[in-house]
Amino acid sequence: MNLPLPIRLIANAQVHRAEEVLALTDAGEILAADFRVEGIHESGTAVPWGYQLGRLVNVDHHAPVAAMERHVSSAVLALELVNVRGQPDDGTVVISHCDCDSVLSAGILSGRLPPEPRWGDAAVAADHTGAEDPIADLLQPLDDLRDWALSLRSLDQLLAGGPLDPRVLALADRRREQRAFLAAHVAAGRFEQDGPLAWSIFDREVDSELVAPLLPEATLVLCVHQHPAHPERWCCRIRLGPAAPPGLSLQRLGIESLDPAWGGRWNAGNNKRGGGTAMAPAEYAAGLARLLGAAQPR
Repeated sequence: MNLPLPIRLIANAQVHRAEEVLALTDAGEILAADFRVEGIHESGTAVPWGYQLGRLVNVDHHAPVAAMERHVSSAVLALELVNVRGQPDDGTVVISHCDCDSVLSAGILSGRLPPEPRWGDAAVAADHTGAEDPIADLLQPLDDLRDWALSLRSLDQLLAGGPLDPRVLALADRRREQRAFLAAHVAAGRFEQDGPLAWSIFDREVDSELVAPLLPEATLVLCVHQHPAHPERWCCRIRLGPAAPPGLSLQRLGIESLDPAWGGRWNAGNNKRGGGTAMAPAEYAAGLARLLGAAQPR
């Protein structure tokens, strides 16, 4: 039996260039999972699990292309790679963060997790639907700890019914509490409406994938809170709502013209990694509503 591939955690930046990722290691193959390599969809070759550029394989669902405009996550693509190519037995897995999708993708690609559909289901729940899922609800909040090994150990403990690390329990409890908090926030009418945009200011960081299902008539959902590293700036989380028409994509709204710090995929993104914005929340919401009003679904 082959040993698991090494997993390397790099900085969680808005932009990762191919040459920087290639310079990380001289491993025969670099499996860059769940982060977008800038321009690889133009310079690389499309493969069923993302893009390939020489020895760099980008197993990622963030590329601004039509093929990724669906409820697919990187763990789903990692499963496809393993099912088609077999378990990689050489190389290095690289991730930039430790949320549910990144950890599961790394576990699958490195050989630490068997290629089972439940990992893909959990990643889709964490990234897209916000549905309650024990694996997603355990792993998603552990991104705060940035410890992929602890996350995988915690997954093993969850599945075995064993005790969890107190830090892990605290974050899992926080996610359960956040579901109840957000349901009460919506029920209390705390979201402002600007046409098809629903937006609200929070006094804490929130997970927008848990909010959107609570607002069935919203085309776009904006959640604003103080940036944790820059309290004088605002962190803005944007997500397509349940009423978004087919073909609408955040990557084609032109959000960067309003907020250069914003980055994300077709249905969700934020400006946290970019440092947030100094724009007042009401002004930001009005600008976003204008972009939405001018947008035409493809």
